[in-house]
Amino acid sequence: MVKNNQEKDDFYDYEIANTVDLCNAYDKKGEYIKSINLLKDVIASKKINEYPKIEHIVYGNLAYSLMKNKNYSYSKEYFTKAITTCKKNNDELGYLYLILDFGEYHLLTKDTLKAKELFNEALLLSKKLKNGKEILKSLMLVKGD
Repeated sequence: MVKNNQEKDDFYDYEIANTVDLCNAYDKKGEYIKSINLLKDVIASKKINEYPKIEHIVYGNLAYSLMKNKNYSYSKEYFTKAITTCKKNNDELGYLYLILDFGEYHLLTKDTLKAKELFNEALLLSKKLKNGKEILKSLMLVKGD
């Protein structure tokens, strides 16, 4: 039973977060269609509009799954929504993950100049945030390894 708005917020954030986690598992197994369908259901439910801190995560994960499924036009649309929402919420770490994935998108769509620009931005941001794992990933992507 929901007693106050805070408990309601936690419940729905938890529900959406669980869906995102499940979609991440599907992505790791290469089951992108399952992930896409679940994330589209979350968006269609309009629940994410109530939770701006998780909205960019849903959009970003959908963009990633669409990219991996070679649906580049829709992928770009959702990457753009995710990045816009993330910037609006001043989530630098979320932005870092998004630009790394969006850089991969640009590599796959043969826009290597934009990809390198995003990877360089990711490298600078990961250093600023002292995020060692993403510093290494950014360095490898900038170098082209």
